[in-house]
Amino acid sequence: MGMFRDLHTALAETFSVRRSYFFLILGSAVFGALYVYIPIFITPGNDFAFFIQITPWWTLMLISVLAALMGLLAAMQAYVWKKSKAFKVNEAGTGFAAAIGSFVSGLFSSATCAACVSAVFSVFLPSAGIIFLL
Repeated sequence: MGMFRDLHTALAETFSVRRSYFFLILGSAVFGALYVYIPIFITPGNDFAFFIQITPWWTLMLISVLAALMGLLAAMQAYVWKKSKAFKVNEAGTGFAAAIGSFVSGLFSSATCAACVSAVFSVFLPSAGIIFLL
């Protein structure tokens, strides 16, 4: 129960600043668009209508949840960056690593087939890494 109390406290502290809502909405929209449009642009012959047609509803829900969580991460990270400047604390790198990890997991979940995920990851992974992930 202590974990949920700590999470509630952290969220209440983050959203006590009204600017955090802006980062939540903006981050969710940006990452949602990235999770949908990166597979569309990388896969030849793919467009938005075809993507929606072949994607199951639960995958779209998963993309929405991951985009919302990334928006929450963006809002909390913006709050930490603002507070770290006031306290001269330099631990924002761990939040950046979490953001990169979340982004990669979101990309992997947004791919609906093995061909799509190999096309998405071929941008920054060698073929051995893609085969390992598949």
